[in-house]
Amino acid sequence: MKFDSKMSPILICGCHGGGTSYTTKLLRWQGVFAGADTTCSMFERATHESKCFQIANETMLQTALTDCPVGLRTSELSWFQKWEQKIASDSMLETLKSHIDIELLFSNYLGDEKPININGNWGWKDPRNSLTLPIWKTIFPELRVLVVVKEHSEEKLGKSSSGSWFKSQSTKYVRQKYMLPNVAGVKPENIFYFKFDLALKELNVFNGMRRWLNLPDLSQDKFTALLEKTRYDK
Repeated sequence: MKFDSKMSPILICGCHGGGTSYTTKLLRWQGVFAGADTTCSMFERATHESKCFQIANETMLQTALTDCPVGLRTSELSWFQKWEQKIASDSMLETLKSHIDIELLFSNYLGDEKPININGNWGWKDPRNSLTLPIWKTIFPELRVLVVVKEHSEEKLGKSSSGSWFKSQSTKYVRQKYMLPNVAGVKPENIFYFKFDLALKELNVFNGMRRWLNLPDLSQDKFTALLEKTRYDK
């Protein structure tokens, strides 16, 4: 399968340590293809990121902001302000876009997997997507955006070091830059805000995501079983 600009991938966005990995694990268990080059299997507790898109995102950040912290995992607002200033320029958008060999990227993403249904559910997870979304929008005009929104409170953090990073951001500005990405130009029906904490408790909220993915609703029993199979504290 070759790259086609009419494709509609899902960019999974959100804050570092803000539930994006577990959400992507849940998505993979529901048949969403996240890349043949993901950092782990669908059974593991890990980042569930496509390596090639991860590298592409970091390359764009480092090209625009020399020596910026990896993944912009920082609480220094100046870096985010510099990034926004840079990508406000059409010429910079084109420069960053030119650094992406989309044909090679897509080939590495697919690997040896059987051709995926371009009208189905596929995409990639990376908190950096929240920042690089405007560039991906120029490549995939029909892209979809799933934003993981997680509450900032001690009991919601989990046990990972990433969760600790999420907690350490004392300013909402940093978290909001990841959880409220610039979706200008994205069709409203192509945007879904996944309320992480609520969706893991309430079936109807979880099924809201499935409806957005054009998947049938889960029953309470199947929902409970899915959470049991995928939970991180097993």
